[in-house]
Amino acid sequence: MSFPPTKYMGSKRALLPFIVDSISHLKFDTVLDAFSGSACVAYEFKRHGYQVHSNDFLRFAFRVAHATIENNGTQLDEDDLHLLLRHNKRAPTFIQETFADLYFEREEDAFLDNLWPTSNNLRTL
Repeated sequence: MSFPPTKYMGSKRALLPFIVDSISHLKFDTVLDAFSGSACVAYEFKRHGYQVHSNDFLRFAFRVAHATIENNGTQLDEDDLHLLLRHNKRAPTFIQETFADLYFEREEDAFLDNLWPTSNNLRTL
């Protein structure tokens, strides 16, 4: 399975074939993706069978990496989805105000602003 497309500024997703090809002659079995962002690099190395350590300073990016790289079995259930997708009238508007028309469509900005505070209520993986 390939990594889902993302719109992270500075994402290396388009460079993945080049990165993998450039280091294919090296012998190693562990990879550190210390500034993982979207975690697409870490995920690609996981797909190739390497042990991967991934982290990021931003908590959201860390959680994405944790969920896609470290986790092999836990999946969201319907209750989790209902929690994440329910409308939160107290949700902040930081993404909508700060990044309007920059990375995502306005509806996506609103979705992310709504998703952000409720994602912290999910049980820890």
